[in-house]
Amino acid sequence: MKELPQASWAQTARSRLFAAGALLRLRPFDVSTAEGQSQERYRRAALTALAALVSKGLTMLTLLVSVPLTVKYLGAERFGLWMAISALVTLLNLLDFGVGNGLLNRVVEANGRGDHDGLRTAVSSGFFLLCGVAVALLAGFALAYPLLPWAKLFNVRSPAAMAEAGPAVGAFVVTFALGLPLSAVSRVQLGLQEGLFSNLWQIAGNLAGFVGLLAVVECQGGLVWLVAAVTGLPLLVQALNGVHYFGRVRPTLRPQWIARSATESRRLAGTGGLLFLLQLFALAWNYLDVFVLTHAVSLEVAGHYAVLLRMFAVTMVAQFFIAALWPAYGDALARHDAGWARRTMTRALLGSLGLCAAAGLPLLVWGDWLTADVLQAGFRPGPVALTGFLVLSALMLVCGNLSMLLVHGDYLRRQVWFYGLAAGIASVLKLCVAEQHGIDGVVWAGNLAFGLLYTPFAWALARESMACQRASK
Repeated sequence: MKELPQASWAQTARSRLFAAGALLRLRPFDVSTAEGQSQERYRRAALTALAALVSKGLTMLTLLVSVPLTVKYLGAERFGLWMAISALVTLLNLLDFGVGNGLLNRVVEANGRGDHDGLRTAVSSGFFLLCGVAVALLAGFALAYPLLPWAKLFNVRSPAAMAEAGPAVGAFVVTFALGLPLSAVSRVQLGLQEGLFSNLWQIAGNLAGFVGLLAVVECQGGLVWLVAAVTGLPLLVQALNGVHYFGRVRPTLRPQWIARSATESRRLAGTGGLLFLLQLFALAWNYLDVFVLTHAVSLEVAGHYAVLLRMFAVTMVAQFFIAALWPAYGDALARHDAGWARRTMTRALLGSLGLCAAAGLPLLVWGDWLTADVLQAGFRPGPVALTGFLVLSALMLVCGNLSMLLVHGDYLRRQVWFYGLAAGIASVLKLCVAEQHGIDGVVWAGNLAFGLLYTPFAWALARESMACQRASK
């Protein structure tokens, strides 16, 4: 009698593993039934996450290969300038003011309702709104360019670096701005749960950029050409994605001026503004720490914090699967399928925390040895810091899961305020404890603010959302 539950458990585990593997197929499920619709959401989310994971892996691989090449080719100072310009991506990604994510949300909602006219209007309105943002960005940069001392801003002293600083930034900003309207195609693909194809095009773009880097190094083209190749060739691939998708796959969604709507544009801007605030608050939670430690303690301690943050990034692998659920949750909510959303959120929470624990517990045990002896970072983190970073990873996964569900409908606006409050309190606490407690104090200040304030509130909102969906069904 005692062996039966064990055999049953093993059989259940095997059946679930086979069921999960069956999702990784290109042939779609029959969506005429509720079960088929559920399986199709999982299939698309799984393929999107897998492609995103491959894309990230290839990016890291090409980075490992390209760094020694560019260091040797550019020299130490020009390489530092190249890295500083590359770091502008995080900042510039905010300059679409959330319009891209707003478009994704509107596509999800319209598609879930089966509103093709609304979907077409959202795509055209979002595309031309992004065009406006791109024009404004280029105009602002053109006005600021001759006024800014680029060499002083990047603190470069060699004649080559001083001559290239401004033009290299210019090439970067121009390609970024041109990419804003072209990013509409990937937002539409993600919103329609076709992220597999979006990520495959992104992989092709990254490979094209890597080939361009090799060509510029071989031809001794200089930093400006390096920036143009690494950012411009992926942009060309993105344009090809748009031509193919709107020309052959979904020609009825091709952006047209006549299909845009002022009302839809205002709605997109409003939703995008709220998502933009969420991005800012997330950056304050995740990236403010290095600046706080630099100011309150030292640049060396800030570097130690950055090392630990990167080391514990391995515990965040589940974020690729969580992000893929954004459109899936929206589709389920638009179809009033609260049961699917509730089951999926539970599974996503347990699965992501399980992966986090599996990757993080070895770091908790051997983190000091890895940091000091393997990475040779010049310090040994204590158990308080290591535990704090593992809790930070777990909290980010929990908050990420809840946010993916709550970015839809009125719950987006309601969660923004508490996310902002938690980020503000975390920032104040970090400033108060950084000088005395260093890394330990900073990481735990953020954990306390988001663990005790945002997480319980977001959990209550998620339960309310599910209850409202069941009541309205």
